[in-house]
Amino acid sequence: MEKDFSDLNESVLIEDLVTHQRRFISLRQTGNGDFYLVVWMDCVPSESINIWLWVAVDPDMAIQYVTGKMSLYQCIQMAELLVRETQMDNGDSTWEEIPEAEQLRGNPFGENSYITDIMDSDVDVDALAHSINDA
Repeated sequence: MEKDFSDLNESVLIEDLVTHQRRFISLRQTGNGDFYLVVWMDCVPSESINIWLWVAVDPDMAIQYVTGKMSLYQCIQMAELLVRETQMDNGDSTWEEIPEAEQLRGNPFGENSYITDIMDSDVDVDALAHSINDA
């Protein structure tokens, strides 16, 4: 039975954390209150198909990540759910849960992948942490 990822597809953008001509890392929240770090991974075979990694994080992990106390590598290692979204040029997406065995070996981020090194300068970290905490 195929899993339903419509809650991810319908999630709300909380904040774009890293951008450069496009979104690279964002924080999103689903209708049932779950938080996800959404990380751009690749575009194949051309720029028309994008691959995104959705990393389930609890509110404490989200706050630790945006404040630079936890790396993306650690978030991926601790995530209870990782999902790969393949977004087609027509806007349609396919969704696939990444199996636990693949999670550990497939983590492309180094242990020192802290958001504070690359976060957009206009992100108000304190306000963002408060909004996560209040959610």
